[in-house]
Amino acid sequence: MQSYRSKLYTLLSLVSVASMLSLAGCGGGGNPNVATVSGTITYMGKPVTQATVSFHPTSGRGSVGKTDDEGHYSLNYIRTQKGALIGEHKVTITTDLAPQEDRLTGDYSDNNEAAQKGRAEFLPAKYSRLKDTVLTKTVAKGDNTIDFNLEK
Repeated sequence: MQSYRSKLYTLLSLVSVASMLSLAGCGGGGNPNVATVSGTITYMGKPVTQATVSFHPTSGRGSVGKTDDEGHYSLNYIRTQKGALIGEHKVTITTDLAPQEDRLTGDYSDNNEAAQKGRAEFLPAKYSRLKDTVLTKTVAKGDNTIDFNLEK
């Protein structure tokens, strides 16, 4: 049978290990080489809605965001951290959407007409395909506002 002192030591050890693991999992502010990135995307003067914006660094994890009804986006590095790696990036903006129908109920998960019906890519390959993109941007430390005013 364990003594009181032995049980207390075991309990304190477990609490200590659990505390260290939970702090390590929190990330303590996330990757210091990541900065926030947001902006607006327009094509021929009109907001690009429901588009996927992807920043592709020369090495490391990329970042992705989605535009809203006004064409605003903000990038996510990982689920729990916003932003993109500091440095140079190739950028792609894609607008194709598969129909968003719930397979079980037949209901649409979004009231947006494009999301319900689906939508073919309407941006030129020079914006939407990684191998063809002409879009490059530099992410600097701090908060970055990076707008894209796309033309044909």
